[in-house]
Amino acid sequence: MLNLTLKKLSLNNNDSTRTEDVMMNHYSQSLHLEDCLKNNFGFSAFMKHLAHEFSTEVLLSVTEFTMYKKYLYDNVLNMVGFADRDRNMHLNEEAAKINQDDDPNADLETAPVPTLAQMSVDQTMASPQSTNLSPPQTQPRHKQSDIYSDAPFLALPFDKIPKSSIVYDEEKSNLQKAYLLYKKYIQTGAEWEINIAGGLRSTYRQRFDNKEKWLSTIGRQMDIGDLAEIFDKCNDINLGLMSHSFIRFKRTQEWKHVVLQITSKQSIDFNPEEFDEFRE
Repeated sequence: MLNLTLKKLSLNNNDSTRTEDVMMNHYSQSLHLEDCLKNNFGFSAFMKHLAHEFSTEVLLSVTEFTMYKKYLYDNVLNMVGFADRDRNMHLNEEAAKINQDDDPNADLETAPVPTLAQMSVDQTMASPQSTNLSPPQTQPRHKQSDIYSDAPFLALPFDKIPKSSIVYDEEKSNLQKAYLLYKKYIQTGAEWEINIAGGLRSTYRQRFDNKEKWLSTIGRQMDIGDLAEIFDKCNDINLGLMSHSFIRFKRTQEWKHVVLQITSKQSIDFNPEEFDEFRE
């Protein structure tokens, strides 16, 4: 009788183990690189994996380029592209005021909002604190989840990643920040030089190598939408490169911990010392 009971328990344990293995395999197959990167634990674990492969510059550049794009959306583009979600935004009020000057019967709700193409880089040259584009402090801001639900940039754990010392330097203009990111990741011989095609690197070189020309002429001729997307091609290439590393990462023991963290929606804080590169 005792032997039968033990055997039954053993079978139950084996069934439970098989079930867990099947579920783990299911989640492992269904989770993609983007799912891993937007989870704070997954981001940290994958960064460590890339360090073992001596290719951390791939994710570092994607992260900082994405921060730059997000920064522009946070401080300028969300006031245009997402203005319909909050009619009290400053730009919408200004547009209504201008419209009412021409047509006293114009309604605030139907007042036109400047399009992205109409926004010049000159309007965002200085930091948001020093421009009149920032919404008044008394006005409610969009919720982060609302802004980024359909924003055209990679979802990352922005609330956990240390902020880039380049992107969030409020004393530098947006054009200066773009130039410094070029110097850090794209310029030939850069400390964190990324692997992109020679033709694409040459395109960036023509834009950025002459700093004064970039700041005074080339950059000023770009609309703010083009500036926000200026590093997108680099990100596309690096995401492709990371997809190969991600396949190898999914074969490691650490991947199982990532799957558990993602599927259980638990949150593990970063160790800030692991990401000092963002502050350089």
